[in-house]
Amino acid sequence: MLWTVFYPSWSSYLHYQYAIIIYLFVVIAFAQNTNFKIGNIFMHQRSQGSFLRSTSQSALSTAPISRLRLCFETMSDGRIPVVNDFEYVVRCLALFPSVYVQAEHVYGRLSMSMPRTDLIRNFTMPLEISALANGCEVKPIQAHSIWATLKECSCCGSPGQISFYNCFDERFLQISASPDTALRDWALFLAQVSVTPKTQLDGADEAKFEEYPHPVVPVEAEEIKLSKFSFIKLLNKMAMSEAVFEFSLPTYEFSLKKSFSIHQIYEEEGQLTCRGEEVGFTLSLAAVREYAVKLEYGVRTLYCLATEQKVIFEISVPDSFESSEIWNRVLAEVQHLDM
Repeated sequence: MLWTVFYPSWSSYLHYQYAIIIYLFVVIAFAQNTNFKIGNIFMHQRSQGSFLRSTSQSALSTAPISRLRLCFETMSDGRIPVVNDFEYVVRCLALFPSVYVQAEHVYGRLSMSMPRTDLIRNFTMPLEISALANGCEVKPIQAHSIWATLKECSCCGSPGQISFYNCFDERFLQISASPDTALRDWALFLAQVSVTPKTQLDGADEAKFEEYPHPVVPVEAEEIKLSKFSFIKLLNKMAMSEAVFEFSLPTYEFSLKKSFSIHQIYEEEGQLTCRGEEVGFTLSLAAVREYAVKLEYGVRTLYCLATEQKVIFEISVPDSFESSEIWNRVLAEVQHLDM
């Protein structure tokens, strides 16, 4: 049998070698780029939700940033269970320069930006010390469950939040990372506080707002006649004065308060919203059944009451003579409208 062998030319051989080199270069470059994109956080699914496993602490401290693997086991809705230790979680949150804190109940919420120093002082120190900070009045907080998310918020850009629930499955506190927090940094925080979810969580009792404990109006407070229209008028007068007023949203677990001047007011579908600089509150006007005022040390506090005289919002003034004068004047003016 005659075998015919074809030998390629020298130039064709060089072209072939060059093609192999270029191909290898492209493969290596693609592999490095892919590793960088997926190297921070990855996830794979499991029957009850998403299964994410955390690397060892030594691996986190020695691995290059592009090779970090931070994984968490979540529930089917994406929530990450957090260790039920309120003070520990707050101290871990203090790694961030500032966070957004929101107190809430079914009828309203009050949110603000809170720097690290105030976060520690307000939530981990005794009441008599924490009251010095313009933020919270708290007692030792016990949460029935704590959950976190690792997902960028579509409205503000925050990479995640952590929520605290009471035994009635009502969220009373939410702390969100500021929008300028890197997703990787929030994931590193979650690696410190996350736990493995139970196969079956302890069921929280379902209850209406009227059925679970909530602060009630002080006995010294006196009822005043104030309509929805007059209450909105009051807030508008407060905004026009440009004075600083103190707003407080109480829950059974703690009371969040903030002093600020109102910059914007609007109502939408019965929800009243007031905003200041990096702070704001929302209140359901339909839930307010009556108003009461308490006079103490020359300062009046206005209470917005739901059923059974439960306080859902408070307005007063900080220790300022000018603000006190304005507050007493505008409150008297709107009361006169309903006489």
